[in-house]
Amino acid sequence: MEDIIQKKKIRVESFVDHWTGIRKRFFFLNKLVYPDKIFLINNEAKKIAEREGIPKEIIFIKKNPYYQKVKKFKPYKSKAEFLNDLEISNEQKILLYVSDNINETQYFDDLGFNELSIFENLMRSLIILEESNNIITKNQIIILIKLHPREKANKYYDLIKKYKYLNVKIIKEYDPLVINYYSDIVVGTFSNMVIEAHILNKILLRVQIGIKKEDPLKYNLLKGKFISTPENLNLELEKIINNNSF
Repeated sequence: MEDIIQKKKIRVESFVDHWTGIRKRFFFLNKLVYPDKIFLINNEAKKIAEREGIPKEIIFIKKNPYYQKVKKFKPYKSKAEFLNDLEISNEQKILLYVSDNINETQYFDDLGFNELSIFENLMRSLIILEESNNIITKNQIIILIKLHPREKANKYYDLIKKYKYLNVKIIKEYDPLVINYYSDIVVGTFSNMVIEAHILNKILLRVQIGIKKEDPLKYNLLKGKFISTPENLNLELEKIINNNSF
């Protein structure tokens, strides 16, 4: 591939829309292949890329154009159509859990948490709230797990079985913006869907319980703003549900 590009003098420019593993994105057949230009979304990403050894002369900064689409987004499906598609009752509140592929990515080996540990903390918090305050029931809240494109649903089966009292549904092939738009609460770690939820003004809980490193998300308005203990997760969920703010 690299030889063909060089021989035909094909100009290649790449855009990276996140802050993690930037250099690793340019390996092809175990060989490092850089384009003519790499566009990154802010100065934080530029610093990370330079620390990873990417040549400074090919790094440029460009705001993520997709965020403009998110700001103006109006769903092409009505809420009734959305609920019908996913077989959700109009009476149920939707708690969207934005999953990620942390557990299967070597880059995050010593992060201190993964998508499964955060999901289990979320389940425990909901059970605690149910038992201590009787403020939620299985029929009032449905938990949607939106899988990362590289994830398989079966990774969650054991946890769903363990917390079978709660109403959980796994979603993979569905427009993430539509799901975000119609959800009442969004819970996630550092994926782009978390940023999109913030832009859409959703009730958002970023949860990174057990974190051992710096926050991987370098989006200025959310950087360093996350829940780091089970107790704080309990408090935030209780506040949202008790105040009927969702």
